[in-house]
Amino acid sequence: MKTISKTNRLSLMIVLSFAAFVSVMNSSMMNVAIPAIIKDYAIPTSFASWVITSYVTVFALGTAIYGKALDLFKLKPIFIIAISIFGIGCLMCSFSPSYWFLVVGRSVQAIGSSAIPALAFGAVAKFFPLERRGISFGVISAAIGLGGACGPVIGGIVVSTLGWHSLFIGTTCLLAILAACHRLLPDEENTPSEKGRIQELDLLGVLLFGTAIICILLSISFLQLESISNFYSLISISFGLFLFINLVSHLKKSSHPFIDIKLLNNSKFAKGSFTAFVGQAIYLGGLLFVLPLAMSDQYGINEDKIGLILAPGALAVACISPLAGKLTDKYGPVAILFSGLLIFMFSMFFMSIYSFNHNLFSISLTVVIAAIGFAFIMSASAVIASISTTENNGGTSMGVYQLILFMGAGIGACIFGGLIEFLHSHVDEKGLVFGIFSINVYQIIFALSCLIVACPFLILVKELRAPKITAVLDEH
Repeated sequence: MKTISKTNRLSLMIVLSFAAFVSVMNSSMMNVAIPAIIKDYAIPTSFASWVITSYVTVFALGTAIYGKALDLFKLKPIFIIAISIFGIGCLMCSFSPSYWFLVVGRSVQAIGSSAIPALAFGAVAKFFPLERRGISFGVISAAIGLGGACGPVIGGIVVSTLGWHSLFIGTTCLLAILAACHRLLPDEENTPSEKGRIQELDLLGVLLFGTAIICILLSISFLQLESISNFYSLISISFGLFLFINLVSHLKKSSHPFIDIKLLNNSKFAKGSFTAFVGQAIYLGGLLFVLPLAMSDQYGINEDKIGLILAPGALAVACISPLAGKLTDKYGPVAILFSGLLIFMFSMFFMSIYSFNHNLFSISLTVVIAAIGFAFIMSASAVIASISTTENNGGTSMGVYQLILFMGAGIGACIFGGLIEFLHSHVDEKGLVFGIFSINVYQIIFALSCLIVACPFLILVKELRAPKITAVLDEH
């Protein structure tokens, strides 16, 4: 471990915590702005989801790259490059002349912002002594939670008063402050191992994976368009599958693949990752994307009120996550995961039958309940996935886990956006969906979410019937 002075550790912690706050706040603000963006650009909901999908997809890939880059290169230049790219993306979004330019800007944002969580947690492990890491991780986690809670509130106020473009202008100003703080980061000596190691990042594998995912998700969005959309959808998904085939071949041949295929064959890692993927897809890609649209579409609720409704959920995740971690250590991941999935299913079911009335408090309370279940799921899933790791591949394994986790949010937003557009197109003059269901489109979405969460829940019930498997999980 590279040691730095106590003063430098304090300066580093201030910069990293502020950076984490800005990064998460920037991300969480966008959920509130989605209805306004749809109105300004007159786009279908299936394409509106790309504001979230593009960001999260690139963010997931970037997190995997930066985590490894910190082991190969110095912290300060990585930080400066990342903040600069983040700022360029913000400026692109601030003055975007079209929707797809905004999507590109969001992708550029993610290239920079994805460095922050990887650098923050990686720097603590790299520069802080073991006895100071717990409190350091806690401070960064608190900053992340605060950013998640402030984002919807600040975003709602800014969007309703100044317009959604102003969100990016404000973020750019905060990033300028962060860039000026780079001098507080520790200086590191050059080491021979830093030279000629960029090939270890496997940028080709990342490019193949990211392009394949984007092509496949675009095919879902194209399906919701008329005329020759099916042709574009077929071309898009065919090219995506072609890239995936090449990706698998590349990963098998590469000496430093960014995804270890052997990990996916490990049942514990696969089940933990799958559950985290579903949790992210439903909570971040589903609930936090769909709910603002529902409140704006069904009742014309302003963005500032939407932000106030979502904020308690983000705060609940920040507060409950440490408790969920302690409970996981005490009672084992299986029991906590079972409880989290059950709570999550209840919240989605309740949302599908009750959320769309004028009682905003009940909606916010349901979001908080979902957030508690989500926190339990994330904590237990991470422990289950980590059981398969060793001292030599722990960083790489959890990097792949985070990649799968974040991809869930991006894929979830894209799929739910397409489903909303599809269901809206099948509402008749009487307001009946498919001429049968008298409930609104968003209630159907939440009912489907409940059924999706039931998949890992049923798998877990099956696991509980196998005492040996449960004992091995709880033992860790």
